[in-house]
Amino acid sequence: MKIQLQFLSCLLTLIISITSCNKSPEVTTYSPPPGPSIPPTPIVIDNKEYFWGYSWQKISGGYEMKLNSLSLTDAAINRGISVHLAIYTDWSMFNQLPLTLRDQFLPDTINLSYTAMRGQLQVFAKAPFDLVWASDVFIEYK
Repeated sequence: MKIQLQFLSCLLTLIISITSCNKSPEVTTYSPPPGPSIPPTPIVIDNKEYFWGYSWQKISGGYEMKLNSLSLTDAAINRGISVHLAIYTDWSMFNQLPLTLRDQFLPDTINLSYTAMRGQLQVFAKAPFDLVWASDVFIEYK
């Protein structure tokens, strides 16, 4: 009887200590620190510089993308460049700009153009609907 009482006492102490130490699991998620987002790095293959998955930013009169490029120098612009855009990232064809794009997946046409200056390419879009997806761009250097 004395052994059973000691066993029950130990068991009860063990149960109490386990339940008192048991905490509900905490779920932690990673949140990046606040600040400006860093755009993806361009990829250079031969004489082409690719910019994958860039989002359109709303401006007065349409949308724009600002792409920073160390390869886009005054000398490169003077030699000649051509700019190509795939309106949907990863699955649409590249089209040379400037262009009025008529695509079966678009609700209407988009007028696309660009401006090149040392270190930066700006791509512009005018459309009667919202551009809420990302697009791909490449610069071809002559």
